[in-house]
Amino acid sequence: MRQQIRYTLPRLSLVALMLASQQLNSVYAYACKEKIIVIGAGVSGLAAAKKLHDEGCDVTVLEGRDRLGGRIFTSQVGDLTIDMGASWIHGIGKGADGLKEWENKYNPLYQVTLDNKITTLATWQDEGDTESLYFWYKGGETTYDVGTVFKNFENSLEDLQEEADINTSLKDLYSKYDLTKKTSKGDAKVDQNIKDYTLAYFYGFEYAADADQLSGKYIDNDSYFFGPEHIFPDGYIQIPKALAKNLNVILNQKVTKIDYSKDSVNVITENGKVYEADRVVVTVPLAILKSNMITFTPQLPKSKQDSIEKMGAGLMDKLYLEFEDVFWDEEADWLDYISDGNVKWGITLNYYKYTKKPVLLMFNIGKDAREFAEMSDEDVIKQAMETLRTMYPKATDYVAYKRSNWSHDEFARQAYSFVKIGATKKDPLNIASDIDKKIYFAGEHTNFNFLGSAHGAYISGTDAASKIIEDYNSNFEQSLVSNFMYLRFAF
Repeated sequence: MRQQIRYTLPRLSLVALMLASQQLNSVYAYACKEKIIVIGAGVSGLAAAKKLHDEGCDVTVLEGRDRLGGRIFTSQVGDLTIDMGASWIHGIGKGADGLKEWENKYNPLYQVTLDNKITTLATWQDEGDTESLYFWYKGGETTYDVGTVFKNFENSLEDLQEEADINTSLKDLYSKYDLTKKTSKGDAKVDQNIKDYTLAYFYGFEYAADADQLSGKYIDNDSYFFGPEHIFPDGYIQIPKALAKNLNVILNQKVTKIDYSKDSVNVITENGKVYEADRVVVTVPLAILKSNMITFTPQLPKSKQDSIEKMGAGLMDKLYLEFEDVFWDEEADWLDYISDGNVKWGITLNYYKYTKKPVLLMFNIGKDAREFAEMSDEDVIKQAMETLRTMYPKATDYVAYKRSNWSHDEFARQAYSFVKIGATKKDPLNIASDIDKKIYFAGEHTNFNFLGSAHGAYISGTDAASKIIEDYNSNFEQSLVSNFMYLRFAF
């Protein structure tokens, strides 16, 4: 009898192992049978959904707007296709500064263009390769030695950052530094305007924020992809459309509540529709998380709420102006403007250089963008034209225009995110962290390495999807081990 038991137990254990092996093969073949809801059909949401769909998950994407893309929004001015949100692939690769995981790899968005035969157009290899002309409020091109001021800034930044703490703003860094030394002609007002412009030129426009809001400690600490910058002649919207192929995307679904208090998660929309899921990926912009448009039950952990509050929701808006003919310098990339007492209309892109269409693209950031956001189209264009005529007295009237106003977009309320004074590089990671392996977060605001970029959004989406698959597989394996132990001791 003892001998029979001794031989029976190993056989039962072997059967259990065989069953476990079969189930493991199944899970890795199909990866995921869970129901996943992704909130937001921007780049991060679609990237997450595509990866989860490809792994076998039952994925539904809920989008509040009546279109794909989120802050990618392709439109028209005249007969020219333009992008009102994201415009560039910032560095196509291969490789990214300081990040081994991207060695010999393209920027993932550029890889999407290659995989889907999407045409892009190179603008410049590096920002330093561009040709800029500097104008000012006194009329025409400035006589001030702007180049030397820029060199002073670049040469001093790293040393000044060593003394900075998390509450030091970019403006604070240079509050006592003579940035205009060796160029000043003794006019304090001009010196201050040049100084303000320099801080905006280097980092204000890059991070869509004012110098008194930007963390002096963490600017220029993120990474970037190598290679030229590319735009889309037929619009950036081609990327979201490519990612959305074969996905179940439901538009006009404004999510107002996420209840994860039970085993499953309920996602409730404004019209009362309830979607049930095993896990949810939240990809709404940082400003939407700040606004509490979506109520979480239970509330988000205090540490996550704190990180959401600490990070900055930047604002940049665009104004495209089309003209009958080109009246500006055709070969310049940038037409930069030093204003009096602010940084309004600080940079203008010569779109003609790349498209051969007589179009200028003008930008505003931070408090200036918020001021313009409350103005009519007519008043905004009037100020833009006054600036252009200060730069070029013979500027002609525009014939068409298109304007963005992201702070008034219900589902965005911002352009892109930045590390605000008081925040640290850990805050984006904290926002990205999952809750109870049920609620996951993605978006450009969750990726410190590529904060504020479309490729950062994409990477955050695929990272969230990978974490879901990892958690799913881990739970499944733990279940198999538990079942095996039960069978072993049951007999």
